[in-house]
Amino acid sequence: IIRAIDSDVPGAKKLAKALFSEGIDFAVGMNDSAQLVEFAAESNLPAALYTKGKLYLEGKKGYDKSVEDGMHYLNLAAKQGYAEAQRYLGMIYENKLYGAEDDMAAYHWYQQAAETGDEFSQYRLAYMYFNLPGEDKNKISAYAWANLAASTGMMPAEDLRNLIYDNLTPLYFDKD
Repeated sequence: IIRAIDSDVPGAKKLAKALFSEGIDFAVGMNDSAQLVEFAAESNLPAALYTKGKLYLEGKKGYDKSVEDGMHYLNLAAKQGYAEAQRYLGMIYENKLYGAEDDMAAYHWYQQAAETGDEFSQYRLAYMYFNLPGEDKNKISAYAWANLAASTGMMPAEDLRNLIYDNLTPLYFDKD
């Protein structure tokens, strides 16, 4: 595919975009796969922007390690609605990786991915809401997100949902 793109074979770029956006695993060498990522990222494909961002953060496949560039490309993919990038940004901010310390950004990106049905983001959002300190705790939102994630069969989400319910019941449902 790379040779076809380099040789301007009609339809090669369109095919490469389609294959990359479908997540097809290319059995190509390191330089060729980096070329494909570059081509797809230049075409503004969210999956490629996400991949390029991760490669910058990890300093792999010929990319110099760069937090600034990595976060830039992850944000570009996330802003296009790419759930994997949104989830990854949520994880970065929640765990304060790469010097990123913004709890509100973690909520924001997990929320974006959770709304697309990403069960991991739903679970993490539930966990974060449930573990807020004191009065800030939002057990209703925590339960709702945990229940959505649990409905997919995610065992940790089922456990969290049950724990939240046990803590929610006396506070919200006791009529005595």
